[in-house]
Amino acid sequence: MGLDPQAKLFLDLMKQQNTPALDQLSIEENRNLNKKLTTFGGQPERVNKVEDVVIPVREGQITLRLYTLLARDPFLFLFTTMAVVGF
Repeated sequence: MGLDPQAKLFLDLMKQQNTPALDQLSIEENRNLNKKLTTFGGQPERVNKVEDVVIPVREGQITLRLYTLLARDPFLFLFTTMAVVGF
């Protein structure tokens, strides 16, 4: 099974742009890149509900943001952010 054609197109476009690794960009550069990338997928899905959920783990907690979309078929998209503090 090969790579999805849209995923391949995305990776090829990123390679052509000579985009540095995300950890090599400033916060502002990352934000600008993210704005450009969000337009790649077309129109955003309509969101019915957004929930922030905190899950306890051994070293603290993980915060998740759950998006419930407005769609005929139930679908849940999970976006997770993690931060490491204390270095």
